[in-house]
Amino acid sequence: MAYKKPLLVWLAGFCYDHNRDTKFRTELVNALDVHLLNIDAPHPGSRPRGGFMWHDVPVAENGVYKATPAAIKKALAELPASAQHIIQETKKELKRLNLDWSDVIFAGHSQGADQAARMALQHQPVKCVISLCGQDPAFLIQRDIKFTGTPIIWVAGIGDCILPKEYADCYKVYAAAGVRIKYLEAECRVNGHDYPYESIIPEIVKKYKEIKAGK
Repeated sequence: MAYKKPLLVWLAGFCYDHNRDTKFRTELVNALDVHLLNIDAPHPGSRPRGGFMWHDVPVAENGVYKATPAAIKKALAELPASAQHIIQETKKELKRLNLDWSDVIFAGHSQGADQAARMALQHQPVKCVISLCGQDPAFLIQRDIKFTGTPIIWVAGIGDCILPKEYADCYKVYAAAGVRIKYLEAECRVNGHDYPYESIIPEIVKKYKEIKAGK
């Protein structure tokens, strides 16, 4: 059986797009030996930051997360369009490369990691997820559903001062629900959240090989 090079689908973080941190992504793709598909989020990012977002983020003026009922409702309303956008764009690339969903790796940073995990666990099972400084706020995790069997390589930023602890620790909710988590920690720039250094890539590759081997 001929080797099929997997497809890594990259989802950028809140108010960013695929033009950010290309060095890390390029080195990761080369280390994993995969194709790359960048998908920018479908919703315009919150001003003044601009960019794109997968769903709105309830943040107060002082930068603290503030999950008001209205903000939660807005975020949940935006998720279906984001999921459909990812499915449609990925399907087109899979057809072009003659691959299927079992050849897909969903990966992303911050809100993009959050979206990658949600896609794989709630919508479309894939080979694995690579979550970099990911989250899934408690109000977005549907605890009453049965997750798919997609494993997650969960990379947490040491001393992350952007995510509230209950958001950063949401992988524990996934693990309690039976999701296979490969946990790593990384030294990140500036605030413990904005991008793991490229030095974490060998550890990601090691965890990926373990997943491929069924470990």
